[in-house]
Amino acid sequence: EAFDPAGEFAQLVEPPQDFAGTARLFGDLYGLEDEAERLIDDRARLLQAVRDEAAANPRSFTIANAGGDASAWVFNPGDDFLPGLLAEAGVTLNGRGDAAEFQVNLAEENLLELDDECIVFVEAFGRETYDELASSPVFQSIPAVQEGRVKLITDDEAKALLWPGPLAMPTVADVLLSLYD
Repeated sequence: EAFDPAGEFAQLVEPPQDFAGTARLFGDLYGLEDEAERLIDDRARLLQAVRDEAAANPRSFTIANAGGDASAWVFNPGDDFLPGLLAEAGVTLNGRGDAAEFQVNLAEENLLELDDECIVFVEAFGRETYDELASSPVFQSIPAVQEGRVKLITDDEAKALLWPGPLAMPTVADVLLSLYD
C-alpha cells in the first residue's frame, strides 16, 4: 500500500524480452552505453560463427537434461530460454510432445524415442543423475547411444549453456561449435 507507482521516486519500465534490449536498458541505467553495445556486438559475432558452422554442416539435435529415475527432460524449440538462443545461433532443435512446453519429460520406458541424429545431454542435475540414466538398459539400447551419437556437456560448459549471460557467451559459442565436430 505504501508503494505509489506514479510517485516521483519510481519509474516503471517494461523489461525487454531480448538480450540487446536488456543490455541497453542496463547500459542506460548505469551510464555504460558503450559497454552495452560492445556486449551486443560480441554476442552477435559469436552467434554468427555458430550460424556459419550450422549452415555448413546441417544436422539436428535433441538436447536434454537427465532427470531422476532414468528419465530425460527434452528441451522444446518453442521456448525462448535455451531453445531461443539455439534458434538464434542456427542450431536445429528437435523437441517432443507439446512444443509450447519448455521441456517434456520422457520416462525411462520412452527413452527409445530419443533415437535422433545427435543427442546432447546438458548436465544440470549432477553427474550422478546422468550416470543413472546412462546405466539404464533402455538408454543403452538406443541406436544413437550404441553408435556414439551422444554428447555430454558438463560442469562450467553446462552452466554457461543453461545461463548464457554476457560473460558466458564465449563458452556458449565454443560449446555450440563443438556440437558440429
